[in-house]
Amino acid sequence: MSEPNLFVKMRLKLNYLVIPFMVALVAGLGSFFNLGPENWVWYESLNQPSLTPPNWVFPVVWNTIWLMATISIILIWNNKKKSLKKLRDRTISLFIINGVLNAAWSLLFFSLHKIEFAFVDILLLEITNIALVILSWKISKPASTLLWLYTGWVGFAAYLNYQYLILN
Repeated sequence: MSEPNLFVKMRLKLNYLVIPFMVALVAGLGSFFNLGPENWVWYESLNQPSLTPPNWVFPVVWNTIWLMATISIILIWNNKKKSLKKLRDRTISLFIINGVLNAAWSLLFFSLHKIEFAFVDILLLEITNIALVILSWKISKPASTLLWLYTGWVGFAAYLNYQYLILN
């Protein structure tokens, strides 16, 4: 009789391990594509847009975004209302697509130096961010609110990416 309770408790705890691991994997992939002195030499050689923040801002903002996104996904995942199951499943699927686009941007921009392809990618990333904010609002308003910084930052990053494209 206690086995089902134990299984439910373990499954709940697994959410708190698997979701942060998956978010960290996406963040780690993005960071991996940024690594390498040749990538930073290339980046520093670019004509910089006037609104480019100092380098220390990026890890602060991204770590905050990753934490907020993790909490958002957990809130959505843990909403077990049957009437929201399809919407929740679509939203989780969109988070996965969003993660792929996020990691792909770093690959395209930093590793492959394809600023134009990175710009297309970041526009798609921003579209998925806006869709995530809208879809998650119907599931959990706090989860949606936690994604606003991500959406705003990617919008700003899209502007910077466009400026890099124009200036280089």
